[in-house]
Amino acid sequence: PLEGLSTALSILPAASQAAAPVPIVPRTPSMDFRPVARQDEAPSYADVGFVFIAMGPVAFGQVIDYAITSLRDVGGYQGRVFVMTDQERCFAHLRERDARKGAETITIHVEPPQDSLRDSINNVNLRRTRFRMLKTQLLEYLPHDVRFAVFLDSDVLTTKEDCVDGFLAQNAADPWPDTMAIRLRWRSGHGPHAGSFVLKRGASELLLAQWREEFLVEDSLDRLSFIRAATKLYDLPAVNTSDLAEVERRSRFVGPIVGGDRFIDGDMNVRDFCFTHISNARCTSLGKARIDEILTDVIPGYADDLCPDRTSAFQQLRVDLERIGVAVGASCESKLRRLSAEEAPVSFFWWIAIAAGIILLACSTRERRKGCAVKLRRSSKVRDSKT
Repeated sequence: PLEGLSTALSILPAASQAAAPVPIVPRTPSMDFRPVARQDEAPSYADVGFVFIAMGPVAFGQVIDYAITSLRDVGGYQGRVFVMTDQERCFAHLRERDARKGAETITIHVEPPQDSLRDSINNVNLRRTRFRMLKTQLLEYLPHDVRFAVFLDSDVLTTKEDCVDGFLAQNAADPWPDTMAIRLRWRSGHGPHAGSFVLKRGASELLLAQWREEFLVEDSLDRLSFIRAATKLYDLPAVNTSDLAEVERRSRFVGPIVGGDRFIDGDMNVRDFCFTHISNARCTSLGKARIDEILTDVIPGYADDLCPDRTSAFQQLRVDLERIGVAVGASCESKLRRLSAEEAPVSFFWWIAIAAGIILLACSTRERRKGCAVKLRRSSKVRDSKT
C-alpha cells in the first residue's frame, strides 16, 4: 500500500470531520445466516441511500445523468440519491428536476486528488485508481442517518420497471446477517465485481478500512485490492475456489447481492434485469448502434448518446483520456448549455401547443368561430415576427 495514502486521501467534508467517528468493532463469527426480507415487504427509504461517484470527466458527460434518471423514472425509486463529485454544478439540473417531484438528489463535494504531472505520466491509471478508492469511504461521506448504502457505478442504468423496491427489500433491509460486511457479487472462477454493492453502517467499516489499506497505485481494477482485503481479513481461500464449503463460508462475510448489475449482452433482454452495466468496453464490443437500439425503448428521453463517438482519431483520443480522468474541452458550463439547447425547442413548441389548445377551446361554439379565425391569423403573424 502507498505510504501515507490514508492521510493524503482522507479528504472529508468538514461536517464529517467534526462528527464522532463510527466505532469499528470486529464481530465474532457466527453461523447465523438469517434470511433477508421478503420481496413483498415494502422497504422504507428513510435509512437508505443510493450512491454514485462522478469525478472529473464523468460529471461532464450524460451517462451519469441516465444512471440517475433511470433509477427514478424506470426503477421507481423516490428516495435519496447521493452523488460524490468534484463538479457539483454539473448536477444542478437534476437537483431541481427531482426537487419538483419531491425527491432528493444530493451532491457531496469531494476534492480531487492532487497528483504530480510526473506521477500521472508514469502511471496513466493513477487518477482512475484514486477515484475508485472513494468506494472505500462511502460511509464516511454519507449522513449518519443512512444505514444502508447502495453503490452503483456511474455507467449502471436501471432497465426494469419498478424493480427498486424489491431490490431494496432483499438487499438493504434488516435482518442483516451478523457476520456480513457487504453484499456483492462474487462468482467462483471470476472473482468479485464491485460495480454494485450494498453496505450497512456498523457492519461494513472494518472491511472498507482494510480494502483501502490494500489499494496499490496500479490497482485501476478495484477488485484486486478487494480480494486482498477480504482474503486477509476473513482468512478466505483463493478467488477461484469451487469448494462449496469454502464458498458458503465466504458468503457469510461477503454476502450475495440479489439482482445486482449485469453487463449488457447483445442477446439479453435488459428489461429482465433491474440494473444493466454498460461500460466503454461493451460499447466497443457490441457497437454504438446496437447499444442505442437496445436502450431506445427502455430509457425515457434516450438520445442515442450513451456510447462515445469514436468516428475520428480525435474522438478516440478524447475517450481514452477521459477514461484515465482527463477532460478535453468539457465542463459543467458546456454540459448545461447543451442541455438548455436540447430543451429549448421542446419548451417553445409546448407553449405554442398550449396557446393553440386554449384558442380551440374558445372557438368551440359556432358563433365564435368567425372571431377566432381572425385571432388565429393575428397570432400567426405575431409568432412569425418573433421567430
